[in-house]
Amino acid sequence: FETSLTVVSPTADRTITLPDASGDVVLNESGTVTITSTDAGASDGPILKLFRDSSSPADNDELGEVRFHGRNSANEDINYGGISCSFIDVTDGTEDTRMEIKTRLNGGLVTYYQAKFGLNEFRKPVKMLENTNIVFEGDAANDFETTLTVAGPTADRTITLPDATGDVVLNESGTVNLRSTADGGPQLNI
Repeated sequence: FETSLTVVSPTADRTITLPDASGDVVLNESGTVTITSTDAGASDGPILKLFRDSSSPADNDELGEVRFHGRNSANEDINYGGISCSFIDVTDGTEDTRMEIKTRLNGGLVTYYQAKFGLNEFRKPVKMLENTNIVFEGDAANDFETTLTVAGPTADRTITLPDATGDVVLNESGTVNLRSTADGGPQLNI
């Protein structure tokens, strides 16, 4: 058995730098790249690190991106989606970033999700599939939660929350209870 190293004719001067480290070279075997960690400990690994080593980092610079490409029916190379990260603030001690998930919709690349400014923003409707609930912990982590669930609808339904601040009125066993902390007491407007 032999191992051969071959070179394709370069179109310009090329440099390959081998790091001052021990390890394995990652090879592309039939379109699959596998990164393996043999560490038996509890540390993170393997880690895929995309490092932007800019000498002048600036707010709103693109940090890195993982893109998913493929061919369409016209044999064109298309970016079908990706995960990207960019700087929002590069100030030491107050660093902020934005992460996005994009996919293709009707021929265009669309942002579906962003994590930024301490928020999770969904840019497209969120569909909760059967037997899926939204669970709120509340202001203290304890054994009690509030679960928002939906009964099986018999037709399409829309619930619109009004442009107002207040409490949700609940139907408890057929009785609607109204309460108010306002000076005028509770009101029922029909």
